[in-house]
Amino acid sequence: MNVTKTVLYVEDSHYNVLLVKAILGARSDILMVAAPTGNDGLIVAQHQRVDLLLLDLNLPDMRGEAFLQRFRATPGCESVPVIIISGESV
Repeated sequence: MNVTKTVLYVEDSHYNVLLVKAILGARSDILMVAAPTGNDGLIVAQHQRVDLLLLDLNLPDMRGEAFLQRFRATPGCESVPVIIISGESV
């Protein structure tokens, strides 16, 4: 029996989401849920168990730091590991 772990990826770039989905797609025990805005990510966190958060700091509706503060205040998300995945266009 496979134990599924849920990865929440809060990222507004469709291409970045596709890349990470392709990487994680090789693992049948990982479910990736993508949210294009901070508010969407918070809604997911309120309704679904999250085992790992991948976070872009440059979100269209809020700064990543503000998202992280609100995410940590969500019941069940206080100790979820976080990996920041963020880049700047040059």
